[in-house]
Amino acid sequence: MIFTPTLDSVAAVLDWEMATLGNPVQDLAWFNYIDSVFAEGLELPRLPGLPSYEDTVEQWQQATGRTAEHYEYYLLFAAMRFCLIMSRIMLATGQEGDVQENFTCKLLERHLSRMPKNDS
Repeated sequence: MIFTPTLDSVAAVLDWEMATLGNPVQDLAWFNYIDSVFAEGLELPRLPGLPSYEDTVEQWQQATGRTAEHYEYYLLFAAMRFCLIMSRIMLATGQEGDVQENFTCKLLERHLSRMPKNDS
């Protein structure tokens, strides 16, 4: 938590549990994936006014001067990480029979089904 200078209220709450020193495209993919979890994953509309995922990637590239090369890899990596986290929580809370039907696993399946097939 970050407190105001007078220490009488909270200025911000930060969530660092997924912070890494990895490729910055990983953070971009995580940002978009978590948004998709709480919209597409829960079958809810995205918040109005948010740019599309593609526009977010484009804006990020323009703002950073970097390329979002391997974005699809990092998007699947984000999906797998979150699915594993949620699955472990479900196992720890006695919901082992529901893991495959969890919305995070279903969303991972959807992302995998969108990937181009490699016939080689």
